[in-house]
Amino acid sequence: MEFRGQPFAFDGPAAALRALRSSLGDRRRPWPLQELPLTHARGRFLGAPVAADRDSPAFDQAVLDGYAVRRSDLAIDEELPVLGEARIGERPPPMPAARGAVRVSTGSAVPESAEAVIGREHVEERLHSASGGCIRVPADTARTVQPGQAIRRRGENLRQGDRLLPAGAWLGAAQVGALASVGCHRVPVKAPTVVHLLATGEELVGAEQEPGPFGTRDSNSHAVGGILGSRAWIQLDRQDRVRGEPADIDHAILQAGLHAHALVIMGGASMGHRDPVRQAVDRAGARVIFHGLPQRPGKPVLAAVLERPEGPGLLIFGLPGNPISAAVTAERLVVPALAGLCGGDLPQPPRLLLAEDDGRTLPMWWHRLVSIHADGSARLVPTQGSGDAPSAAASDGFVEVPPGERVGPDRPVPFHAWPG
Repeated sequence: MEFRGQPFAFDGPAAALRALRSSLGDRRRPWPLQELPLTHARGRFLGAPVAADRDSPAFDQAVLDGYAVRRSDLAIDEELPVLGEARIGERPPPMPAARGAVRVSTGSAVPESAEAVIGREHVEERLHSASGGCIRVPADTARTVQPGQAIRRRGENLRQGDRLLPAGAWLGAAQVGALASVGCHRVPVKAPTVVHLLATGEELVGAEQEPGPFGTRDSNSHAVGGILGSRAWIQLDRQDRVRGEPADIDHAILQAGLHAHALVIMGGASMGHRDPVRQAVDRAGARVIFHGLPQRPGKPVLAAVLERPEGPGLLIFGLPGNPISAAVTAERLVVPALAGLCGGDLPQPPRLLLAEDDGRTLPMWWHRLVSIHADGSARLVPTQGSGDAPSAAASDGFVEVPPGERVGPDRPVPFHAWPG
């Protein structure tokens, strides 16, 4: 297979991204950092490693409501006196010098010489107060009690000084919660990746305008702008729409080179005689990493790097103008490339199974629209091609199917969800 009369430079989107990230990596200077309150850090990339400020957990901790015991005290089939209570957030009482148990709650500290915790549901209680009375442990329960049962030992998650998260980690809700647990209330994050977005096409008008009989409303600026702008670590600095004359593209590259980290151009990257993006990229002296990939939709996608004396090179993307092509290539290629530019690590896409197999294959990577139904099943969305914007509205994202393979209930494939 080939594009513009030349063999494809890479066998698929993953290989193309690896090469693009590699071309950026050797030339990337330290990315500027910001310090944000923890409440504002979600969705950003961590700028420096964060370590545990103390052991996690910081003490031996009960994992359920029950009684801390010594196993030797269970050898006698008699009631155990309850001689104390461990309260959450307080130092626990010592284990009784003689035979006995201490009442514990989920999350409370466990007395130092306790060997196990037995849940309340497994004992017979005869209490006259929260910390006084007796329990009886049935013989069959006593025989099965193991050392460390229902106890989270101090430091079993992390030891003080162990790394919690590396630099570049994406901060979702779980990661932000973990940062809070180690006292990281001011978070070093990577400064946003600044992107200029340019829609080209003499036929385009704004969504608020009435197009002529053969005109088209510009949907790509909103779809691709939404895909990029929904990421907290991406800053859409400007969004323009031009007719697509060579001078327009030249000016856009010049402006982006002054103010942005990346320029994403929609339209004008295919094989038509009025597709000016490749010529403008060549005129600017940018190094083309790939132009054309064996994928559908999005085959004509272009990526190039324009070196600059200061800072990282300007990353230039030329996306096809068809709506689904533009959206798919933005999510599949542009987003991870921008993350690589600033040294961020995105989570891997989940893999899912489709409920049906329509028997169709392609000799290239195939991005197929899917919807997630209320019963949890994923199903293909019928589409009339890469210009069918309404079919994208019926989808929740797309799956990436390898060349020559089919989808189906026994073939998990990566799923790329449209961002909310």
